[in-house]
Amino acid sequence: MIAAFKKARFSLLYLIGFFLVLLGNFSFAISDFDRGNALQKVLTTRFDDSGNLSWKLRADEITPKGNSLYLVENPVLQTIHANGNITEANTSRGFFDLDEGKAEGPALMVVRGNGFGMSGIDWVWQQKSGRYGHRMLFRKDGELSLQSIKSKSLASFNLDKDNGFPKSNTKKQEKTVSTSAEADFIELLSMESGGYRFSLKGNVSIVGEGVSIACSNTQIFFLFDANSSSAVKIGRIREIQAEGAVTLKQTGRICQADKLNLDPIRGVVLLEGSARVEDDAWGSAVGETILLEKETGKVQILKSGNSRPRLTLPSLDLDKLKFPFAPKKKPNSK
Repeated sequence: MIAAFKKARFSLLYLIGFFLVLLGNFSFAISDFDRGNALQKVLTTRFDDSGNLSWKLRADEITPKGNSLYLVENPVLQTIHANGNITEANTSRGFFDLDEGKAEGPALMVVRGNGFGMSGIDWVWQQKSGRYGHRMLFRKDGELSLQSIKSKSLASFNLDKDNGFPKSNTKKQEKTVSTSAEADFIELLSMESGGYRFSLKGNVSIVGEGVSIACSNTQIFFLFDANSSSAVKIGRIREIQAEGAVTLKQTGRICQADKLNLDPIRGVVLLEGSARVEDDAWGSAVGETILLEKETGKVQILKSGNSRPRLTLPSLDLDKLKFPFAPKKKPNSK
């Protein structure tokens, strides 16, 4: 009887102690929230209409600012795109509307994804933008870096210095090349195909392997190769569209036009509007529309506008040229 009483007394004391500890912890948490009106070490996730994970947010601290708006300190935002591509964005603070799936902030943000990295200040993020998926933009000091699979790259339009003819390389090697870009404004849009569309505006500068492009505005379409043998998922630049005083520079060649459309996979460059090509080896070509082909090495003037197309060849030293079927020169007799 005494043993049973002691056991019951011990259980009662244990139960009282447990509730006191629980109450103390609960009061401490409420006290913290009331004092700072903030929650610390937060993790929240959101799903799309199909029930798939759309984004995940980790933060050191969030402070309610009314409705579903929160001031978030040191947020790490992971966004999930089509085909399972994931990007991670880091910044020092920002205002997040958790219900609407959007955010903005004035500080520097750095974004990393499969095959690319970008950064800038005065940023904006949206979970859904029209028919596109996630949208990220920088309104100041935007920088973009792409690591893409090398195909018929921009540099392949260079001439072979040994014989003066366009280079021909039929070997299919999966090498990667780096392309960097800067602009006043950079926007990323996630496409349904699983790739991205990068829009750059204002003082655009693009530098790749052996080539550079300067213009006012450009769009870069970055897609992923499903047949890539690379262990790391790396994309491919599918197309570059540029406009506004476009200048494309390569070793020994300068191209200028109002608009440029470049297809690195097919190896084709289309220049439109006051197009001009200056080549150290072949001279210059002027027309309204000019097409450059990598495979054939041709520079074609497709449209001349109101003025006649013009082709200017460099001066030639005829004594150094070898003509077929020409009679051999007899040595001078003394």
